[in-house]
Amino acid sequence: MKSKKPDHDGDIIVSKEFRRLYAFLEKAVRKRKLFCLCKGFSTAKNELEKRGWIEISCQKQFDRNSNETKFISSVMDYNLGVLERNCVSVLKFMMTKNHSLKEVFGKLVLNLYPNYLWCPHRNSIRWKQLRRDQIVNKFPRSTFTTKTGLMHILKNVHHFMPLSSITFYPRCYQFTDTSQRDAFLCDYKLTACIGLIRWFYEGFLDHGVDGVFVEESPVPIQVIKMALNFCQKTLSKMDAFVQISWDGFLDDYYAIAHRGFKLSRSSILDALKLENEVTTIQNDCVRVLKDWKSSMPQMVIDGIKNVWIVKPGQSSQGRGILIRMKLDDILQKYQQGSFTSHRVVQKYIERPLLIYDTKFDIRQWFVVTNWDPMTIWMYKSSYLRFCSQPYTFDSFHESIHLSNNAIQTKYLNGKRSKKLPTDNMWSSEAFQYFLKGHKIEDVWHSKIYPGMKKAIIATISASQQKMMFRMSCRAFELYGADFMLSQDFSPWLIEINSSPALGPSTSVTRKLCRSLLKDLIRLTTDKRVRSTRGKSAKTGNFECIFRQANINGQNPNLRRSSAPRVPNKVEKAGSIDEGPIRSQSAKPIQQESEILQLIDAFMSVPSTVNDDSKLKLAKKWLEKAVDPASNSTSMSAHRSDHRTRKKTKRSSSVVKKDLRREKWLEMVMAKESQLARNQQHHSRPADVELLRTIPVCTHERTLRKYGCNCVLKEFHGLNFD
Repeated sequence: MKSKKPDHDGDIIVSKEFRRLYAFLEKAVRKRKLFCLCKGFSTAKNELEKRGWIEISCQKQFDRNSNETKFISSVMDYNLGVLERNCVSVLKFMMTKNHSLKEVFGKLVLNLYPNYLWCPHRNSIRWKQLRRDQIVNKFPRSTFTTKTGLMHILKNVHHFMPLSSITFYPRCYQFTDTSQRDAFLCDYKLTACIGLIRWFYEGFLDHGVDGVFVEESPVPIQVIKMALNFCQKTLSKMDAFVQISWDGFLDDYYAIAHRGFKLSRSSILDALKLENEVTTIQNDCVRVLKDWKSSMPQMVIDGIKNVWIVKPGQSSQGRGILIRMKLDDILQKYQQGSFTSHRVVQKYIERPLLIYDTKFDIRQWFVVTNWDPMTIWMYKSSYLRFCSQPYTFDSFHESIHLSNNAIQTKYLNGKRSKKLPTDNMWSSEAFQYFLKGHKIEDVWHSKIYPGMKKAIIATISASQQKMMFRMSCRAFELYGADFMLSQDFSPWLIEINSSPALGPSTSVTRKLCRSLLKDLIRLTTDKRVRSTRGKSAKTGNFECIFRQANINGQNPNLRRSSAPRVPNKVEKAGSIDEGPIRSQSAKPIQQESEILQLIDAFMSVPSTVNDDSKLKLAKKWLEKAVDPASNSTSMSAHRSDHRTRKKTKRSSSVVKKDLRREKWLEMVMAKESQLARNQQHHSRPADVELLRTIPVCTHERTLRKYGCNCVLKEFHGLNFD
């Protein structure tokens, strides 16, 4: 843009600077290189500026009353128009008042929209205002970043991955209904029995008879026999709950596990008889522990004291967390205060891996850059967070058991080993060096890192269905997953944070967070630009751990925001005649969907996979009740109507349901073969999640609605004990 030639040299210099500044801004707008970052991310700011990006203020992006981009498909077109209008006003300003280059720049970029938006909170973003040439660092929602959301998602992870959440996520309950409460009570009692058996086995193995018996004690020997009887009957799926007086049993269990009592041998005066009795009990303990270890993967994290942790469902940084051992205390703390429905009760990892007798956890970063196709990037470097006090059960103070950095910074370090860092952090490289000193350096690459990778992929895969949404912009999000290690170096997922701390709180985070932000800019800017040109880009320490095949044939994050869809010619011409046909064709789809939900709930009961008759029944439902071929009349009407409306492949929803049916059929056949192998070796897998039932009334209404009388009769004949 040409301006009138000034009269004196000072104005000529300013005019040249203005031309250069305007050309520079116009080039950045056309290349879509305007960004806006919140405070505290100077490293990301410097990296973007190195790449020719210009920082602007983005207050207008958060203006709830602004509708200027409502009918604009591209932010670049809008910014070019705004820049021209700003140029006119700036020239008038330069002619009337004294000015500096900074003031001129501020008025030129006024009301521009950024192409790269980094916000601290997702609630502050106007999602409908974003356009396709914008990148934002948040998704509209993240269901797995709360304790309650993560618990509900991981209960269904077996539908999406060939593994169960009990192999990497400590069991968790929420007392929203009586079934969850009953399941927790059964779990607590079973864990108490196994803990008592483990106490007897370890005490007798280390110290002999004197390790488990004393002359006078209020705890009789019948307690250990009751625990063995309960565990054996539970393994054989017999009703053991009526056999035990739980109030008296738990009192004796608390005396042994919490107060250090031993069993009384006053009832057995003969030494030979006592020795035979102890030998028999010890053999039974060995057999029960061996059987339960193969059926209960979480025995490696359970101890003797039966400790549980009560967490608020939607808080962070360790706020509101309580640790309790007794059943009455757990139930009382859960029901105290308001928002009890948002709390969860989770099994505490009683036997964690300790470094110099101190507890720690691992913060692992990962990024999701797309949900369809789902793409996950994991950062190869992570860091460890230590507690400030040595690990003990003498106290449940947060400085001993909660390794969150926000908590540990409030306390001074206790009497720990001097080899531990004073700022309570190690990098993953320092941890690998520590493992190398103990000649187990391969365990990080062979077990810990792959285990964390598997847990992250399983969690995100189970969340994909709830995270699929239409977006008019590009998006990514950085998450921080917290893991703990058991004594066999298995990683256990604790929680996932949506806004992990990236500040330089210690020397470790100062270095790691700086490199993380640099690599994150490479991943979200360089890779996107070069991928459109068919070139590969460096992603630093980020490793692509999962890339899904495109399900729908296109990426919803790249779909253009458009006006409401206009009906096609077929819908316009036959809207009256085709109305009844569409209403009839919707019924088989709804029927198939609801019966699939029934089978999902049916297969989620652990006893189903151990019962041959239930597996055959599930297979029958899948092949007949759900198979589209069995409903040929209703489905043919739907298909003919679909061909009339659009002569293409079947819709993605029908394809997904067919794939889901085939997936369930393969799973049922796999369970059948597994059951056959177990019966061949005369062993039966145990039902770990006791008394977990499905809502019968809801599915009964579903079956009666569609007239599935045969299925309803078979459904009522099932036993889920």
